[in-house]
Amino acid sequence: GKLTIKEDGTITSELVAAKDVTVKDETVDAYVQNILNSFKDSVSKVVAKSDVELPDYNGDKRLVRNTETALGDLAADAFRVMMDADIGIMNGGGLRKPIHKGNITLNDMLSVFPWGNLPCKMEVTGQTVLDMLEMGAMKYPKESGGFLSVSGLKYTILAGVPSSVETNDKGEFVKVAGDYRVCNVQVLDKKTGLYQPLDLKKTYTLGGIDYTITYCGDGFTMFKDSKVLKAGDATMTDAQTVLSYIETKLGGTIGEEYAKPAGRITIYSDVKATDWYLKAVKYALDAGLMNGVGSGFAPNGALTRGMLVTILYRQAGSPAVTTKVSDKFSDCVEDSWYAPAVVWAAENNIVGGYADGTFAPNKAITRQEMAVIMAGYLAWKGIDTTPGTEASAYNIADLDDIAPWALKSVCFCYEKKLLTGRGTSFAPLANATRAEACVVLCGLHDFLTASV
Repeated sequence: GKLTIKEDGTITSELVAAKDVTVKDETVDAYVQNILNSFKDSVSKVVAKSDVELPDYNGDKRLVRNTETALGDLAADAFRVMMDADIGIMNGGGLRKPIHKGNITLNDMLSVFPWGNLPCKMEVTGQTVLDMLEMGAMKYPKESGGFLSVSGLKYTILAGVPSSVETNDKGEFVKVAGDYRVCNVQVLDKKTGLYQPLDLKKTYTLGGIDYTITYCGDGFTMFKDSKVLKAGDATMTDAQTVLSYIETKLGGTIGEEYAKPAGRITIYSDVKATDWYLKAVKYALDAGLMNGVGSGFAPNGALTRGMLVTILYRQAGSPAVTTKVSDKFSDCVEDSWYAPAVVWAAENNIVGGYADGTFAPNKAITRQEMAVIMAGYLAWKGIDTTPGTEASAYNIADLDDIAPWALKSVCFCYEKKLLTGRGTSFAPLANATRAEACVVLCGLHDFLTASV
């Protein structure tokens, strides 16, 4: 940088590209080298070790400002654990170098965390956490120094939903004016080791650096009224905190648990703000009922029989089962993702298999099969699923295409608007989509709430 102080006292500053600096001032250079030499031995000391690479770049693409990284996970873990907090965060702009495999020197740590930021701890509400994450994801997929790596927390970014964060002329958070692009926020329960949905009214403890949560750096002004539980002080810097975490909690070595990102941040780009199912998808994600497929949510993908019973199983609270799934259906595999759900659904007469003793968990489910399973679930909940009138009274153009074994269930779901038609038809043999499943789940929630 270049700073110019004129005789009249005015001051101006400008950036100077490193490539344009070709001559060093000998006096200043000697002064700097003297300082560096005095610390040479201490900063070159090996203080830890890593069995894995923790990159900040992939080629020429900087990762830490718009992607979850193992490096960000490590830092966030350190602030959560060492500050004894529920949640730990690390802003991407605070990570300046990678940690390479092999010996780690003090200079390496200071290169990753060059600012000397101080760890601190605050008490925040769930709403503050949600706003914090929304601010961090505001510029995605563009880079942002405020992009947050997290610990004790998981969240999803719907990249197809434009950010509605409003900021002032200083780039500071004011409010979220429209839809949140962040959803499915889950907080780790220390007692059970399980993740639970974020409670907007609950109070959580948050560990991070003073730049972000004390001084509201990168515009995080939602913290300005939060209660300070431990202020940053000069006894420990960010680099020292992470090093202490490595030394005391990891045994001095960064191991295979940081060989890749932990999967705390999920990003879906195939759900848009204009999609008719946006609200329903967000509900399914926030409630922990559905996950994505591969790198996206796949809203238009086929819903399988295994997927539907797993969704309802989660809706029911994932009750424990002891029976082997292979004892129920010959084509179901033990320890598969759908196994406990299929057992539970079969034992409670929510689903049945085919005549040959199979269940076909990976088979795309038809809309009439979906209606039968939905009705079976509601019957298990103690609800009478008898339609209010004869089938012929419903305005369903393709009524004759509905199988006799499904007719009662289709009419009930149609009557209660749990599963609506496609135009004037019901399309009983058409495959149900994942987006339709989300809409059905929303309707199911509303129906059950009204039935209480």
